[in-house]
Amino acid sequence: MNKWVALLVSAGILAVAAFLIWRKPESGSVARGKALYATHCLNCHGEKGEGLGKLIPPIQDQNRWEITDLVCSIRYGRKGEIQVGGQRYDGIMPPNFELDEGEIRDLVNYVRKEIQTCAQCEEIGLVEVEKNLLNCTLARPLSSN
Repeated sequence: MNKWVALLVSAGILAVAAFLIWRKPESGSVARGKALYATHCLNCHGEKGEGLGKLIPPIQDQNRWEITDLVCSIRYGRKGEIQVGGQRYDGIMPPNFELDEGEIRDLVNYVRKEIQTCAQCEEIGLVEVEKNLLNCTLARPLSSN
């Protein structure tokens, strides 16, 4: 009987350790996010997140773009009117279903640390990305095709 208890305790410890490792942001997340930003975001949102005139909103303001906004907008896009910095925007941001959750994490970590220059912001992990994807209410899929 003691062997079974020891086996169950060991399995539980391994499961907790695996969860904590999975939850923790990976080293290099911001650097990988920079490359992803250059590929997927820079053309519209600009090098410093300044946006494109009256067509594309800036993403620099950390008080306007929280984690949920970023995660949901990256995956599912945005459609409809929003107001950023007193400017009205009414365009469409297409969804991006090709990025996996790890890439979304890296992209969000880059935007928060470098574009929004949020020194106090902690990097997010996969659990936070998954949680936000499950709770996306601001953005709806435009199309899954």
